Amino acid sequence: VIHILKQASEATVDKNDYEMLDYFNELREGILEAYCGIVQGLMGEETSQNQLEQLKPYIQTIIQLIVSIAEDQDKTDSLTGCACGLLGDILKGYGSAVKQLVQHDSIANLLT
Repeated sequence: VIHILKQASEATVDKNDYEMLDYFNELREGILEAYCGIVQGLMGEETSQNQLEQLKPYIQTIIQLIVSIAEDQDKTDSLTGCACGLLGDILKGYGSAVKQLVQHDSIANLLT
């Protein structure tokens, strides 16, 4: 599943085609929601149920997607909200282990 989400997140569209741009934003929103579900599912309700280590090899890819969304001038408010929510879930689950990955000007601008 992660590989399919990664491939889908690498898609690009012509910024002059507004229908494709809408589709692209909806696609990325769906990708972020899928990642949120995966992170939340692996996190579990109790620390003894935490299985996030399985996702750790893909965290940099997920953060790169969030950065690309943060840098996109054509992102929707809904897409911004999903990106921020996923970022929060990642930080909650991994804590300081991902601190260096998320220290990016684009992410700081996304959150302000």
